Amino acid sequence: MNFSEKKLNQRSKIYKKISPTFDKKHGIIVSKKINTKDTKPLIKSIENFLHDSLTKYYKKKFIKKNFIQKHINEILGLPNVTPGGQLRGTRETMKTYNNVHKNFDTLLKKIDLYNNLERLAWFSVRIKKGIDSKEYKKHTYATSKKHSDMWAGERNHAKIVLMLIGDTKKNTVSFYKPLKFTKKTFNFGKKSFDEGLQTIKQTQYLGKANKNEICLFDQYCLHQTYLAKGAKTRISIDMRVDIKGSRLNDNRPSVKEDERMVLYSAKRWSKLNYKNIKYHNKSFRELSKLYK
Repeated sequence: MNFSEKKLNQRSKIYKKISPTFDKKHGIIVSKKINTKDTKPLIKSIENFLHDSLTKYYKKKFIKKNFIQKHINEILGLPNVTPGGQLRGTRETMKTYNNVHKNFDTLLKKIDLYNNLERLAWFSVRIKKGIDSKEYKKHTYATSKKHSDMWAGERNHAKIVLMLIGDTKKNTVSFYKPLKFTKKTFNFGKKSFDEGLQTIKQTQYLGKANKNEICLFDQYCLHQTYLAKGAKTRISIDMRVDIKGSRLNDNRPSVKEDERMVLYSAKRWSKLNYKNIKYHNKSFRELSKLYK
């Protein structure tokens, strides 16, 4: 067994106690198809948060029926949409944003995953357009490139992603196993996605994230945005997590660096109020100045 194989085997063991209802055939990524009725409350709460954001920011009424498709340009023009497509909570939309968290918490417990999570970060609702601009593709951390989020400074074991709304077939995430890499590939310390990828000689395609299928993937599992020809906008939810029973990574040093990197104990996370998180408690006016 060579160095890369030993490391991948070590990482796969992190997820050995995850419920047998999850597909574990690839080791560094586990997944589970979720019943539509179980994701419905979460989807509804995200839609309510989006509708709340529209009405509060534009100060006018929007008919709820098919409002995402009809008003996608207004949604993308909201000041709480970051350049990377994250939909931040705001002071004005705190109630509906907290409700998304409540429904996500319920879902994680429903699908028998919550009890395997030791620490969790706050979630991100993400909206992704069907095409990446040439300018975006040049960014250091453009998600159109194969990457590990460890290269962007993350210290958690893994990440959860769940495709929920819109064009989730042509606009999703692809996963890859790195087959040959160096000791420097996954060490702590930020590096550009291009720099990280240069240390990997070979990868194996593992598949894509599907609608209503929760994917829990390790930091050693490379991923990138998948955009097929004619892709339209999709909305997903993602979150950083640590798995119970493993101490391979230590998040504590990163907590001091950036509020966005904080991981909470599962018990504390379950009761999280985003009003107490500065990142999600700015006004539309403050965010308008930030992303100009």
